[in-house]
Amino acid sequence: MNDKLFSMISLSKKAGKLLNGFDVVKEAVLSQQAHLVIFSADVSERTKKTMLRVIADCGDIEISVKETPLVMRDYAVICGKPTGVLAITDSGFATAIMKLI
Repeated sequence: MNDKLFSMISLSKKAGKLLNGFDVVKEAVLSQQAHLVIFSADVSERTKKTMLRVIADCGDIEISVKETPLVMRDYAVICGKPTGVLAITDSGFATAIMKLI
């Protein structure tokens, strides 16, 4: 596990800038709140493909998408439940996390 990445995602959760779960992240993307969408290493291809389609359908908004080496079990420690997709709603946290991936 990447400790710095884990810590930065945890910090964004404590700051209230982390959203987790497919439906919540989808709403953040559609409402243009998400700056970064993160997939776990073990997310299903169907989930990833569907979320990428949602992001592509948004057209001209720019949302970064990354896959982390962390797995859903790691996300469960941060969020309280296993999830395969996260969204960062703060540009500062998004930039810091992208540098660590």
